[in-house]
Amino acid sequence: MKNLKIFALALLIGLGATAWKLAPAPQAAAAEEIQWHTWNEGYKLAKEQKKILLVDMYTSWCSWCKKMDKTTYSDKDVAAMINKYFIAVKLNPEKMATDYVMDSLTMDNTQLLSLLTNGQLKGYPSTAFVFPVEKEIVLEAGYLDEDQFTTKLELAISGDMNKCYNQDNCLIIDLRREKQAE
Repeated sequence: MKNLKIFALALLIGLGATAWKLAPAPQAAAAEEIQWHTWNEGYKLAKEQKKILLVDMYTSWCSWCKKMDKTTYSDKDVAAMINKYFIAVKLNPEKMATDYVMDSLTMDNTQLLSLLTNGQLKGYPSTAFVFPVEKEIVLEAGYLDEDQFTTKLELAISGDMNKCYNQDNCLIIDLRREKQAE
């Protein structure tokens, strides 16, 4: 009987140690994937945390959007940088699911898309860098691989996004000026 108790105790300890070793580290897994938010929660968090809002505008039929998800956004270094310095939002403008809130504005999907692109959407995927405190949006159209996207992230973090102004696929929108023009 004593041997049975020792065997059962050893078995429990062994199973516990094995389960502990096999369990994935929760923080390591989270660090490798981008923490995506909805627009409403993401915009609120970006304002509260004074972070840049990164908005991935995509559609379900866009093959380049799917490639960017599989390559660029799946890259662990890109994901780590986004999670550290940005609040990330996925936005499918073709989905009519909710009202989108930005400060005192409440918009539908087409109005939000128009605001983020200044009515000049050049295609999908498009990435908007929204600076809630500065009231500025920088729009980057098209697929970007990991290296190209890392460069854009570094520019956004450094506050040097105006360097992309002269490129054909980049647009800077000053929301303060847009409001004054109304």
